[in-house]
Amino acid sequence: MVQQARDIDLPAALDYLETHLPTDDFIFGELSIADIGIASFFRMAGFVRYTIDAERWPRCAGLVARTLALPVFAKLATFEDRALRTPVSEQRAVLAAMGAPLTDTTCGGAPPRRGVIVID
Repeated sequence: MVQQARDIDLPAALDYLETHLPTDDFIFGELSIADIGIASFFRMAGFVRYTIDAERWPRCAGLVARTLALPVFAKLATFEDRALRTPVSEQRAVLAAMGAPLTDTTCGGAPPRRGVIVID
């Protein structure tokens, strides 16, 4: 499933996006949910070390880079990067110590627990 996504599905999506994205600026001129949606997907893909080949898809790579370079994304990246290196049971305390804007309570507990989705 991962190989299918990496070798077939993502390149097909990037080929499509490459024909529709601007060479500079954002999709509709100003930052929009369209830019954020694409950039957020590739930020998450980066957690498993997937990067866009900027030579093959320069428009896609440029849009993602421009969006993720915005101050709000750069600020979030510090929290994300730290959370990725922290055991789940310790993440809330670490993020609080970093000054992350957390709620007073959480639905999560100290020990991780299985979700409802069954993955075969």
